[in-house]
Amino acid sequence: MAGFLELERADVRWLLSIDPADAAGSGPARRAMTIDGEDVEFTDAFADLHTAVYRSILGGTGCGVDDARPSIEMVHAIRTAPVKRNAEVEHPMLKRPSS
Repeated sequence: MAGFLELERADVRWLLSIDPADAAGSGPARRAMTIDGEDVEFTDAFADLHTAVYRSILGGTGCGVDDARPSIEMVHAIRTAPVKRNAEVEHPMLKRPSS
């Protein structure tokens, strides 16, 4: 599954895949983004980030429902949006030949 989000301050091209080849040798999952042409890899720190967030929530200093609401609403909008194909903005990994 892949998509494109045009946001106020960012255009986001995303890919979610269960094909191990898409993780590019980085283990069972790869988490990365490109910001202004610079690759940012955070696969290895992902578990640590979640642990830190959970600790802050349990400690009473983390995010609450009001902080999460915009993200939840965006996910709902994505799930209920009509599917449209647009080759101009699709994720580059969708363009490779399937094996």
